[in-house]
Amino acid sequence: MKIHGTSKGGAVSHKDFGVAFGGGSFSGVEATGGTETTDGDYKVHTFLNSDDDFEVTAVGDNDTVEYMVIAGGGGGNGIASSSRAGGGGGAGGYRVDTSFTVEVDTYTVTVGAGGAGGNDSGTGIAVQGGSSVFGSITSAGGGYGASTGVGGQAAGTGGSGGGDAGQNASSAGNTPATTPAQGFAGGKGIGGGSGRGGCGGGGASAVGQDRD
Repeated sequence: MKIHGTSKGGAVSHKDFGVAFGGGSFSGVEATGGTETTDGDYKVHTFLNSDDDFEVTAVGDNDTVEYMVIAGGGGGNGIASSSRAGGGGGAGGYRVDTSFTVEVDTYTVTVGAGGAGGNDSGTGIAVQGGSSVFGSITSAGGGYGASTGVGGQAAGTGGSGGGDAGQNASSAGNTPATTPAQGFAGGKGIGGGSGRGGCGGGGASAVGQDRD
């Protein structure tokens, strides 16, 4: 996660799962939290874990920030033979805003982890990625990939959907729904028969690859 925070010449805040602030002769947002760096006229707050929060200590002429919040990707599923297939995990939800209003307050930051992968033997199942949170903004974890192995697992929904693996069904992305969409559906496979192909998980800008 990145947020653009205080700038060199003023203060304006943004969040990328980080935060940045634009500079100028006016005053803007002053804030602390995460790893703080500068990028041109912007101060950027980057969060790689959930150990810190974003604290706005002052708001001046400009009370908006930019943020980018990305959730953890879903776990993919494995295969053990040519007659089985495993789908790829979906990308974590991707949410951005270039003009998010803040006030003097502490904004909770949670950085979602990637989901564990499954295996073909049925002893492990794939898991959805963890959600990432910035205050009231939540990006959903990516859906897990499907498996046609022992104890087969249908693909999961999420920020972006997990890839199919022979069930002839795609899994929804942008779940729960946001505007604009935080992700897309996973790819759709071919049902039945041997040699079922695994499909790609959905991404932030496109649906996952189908099985031809």
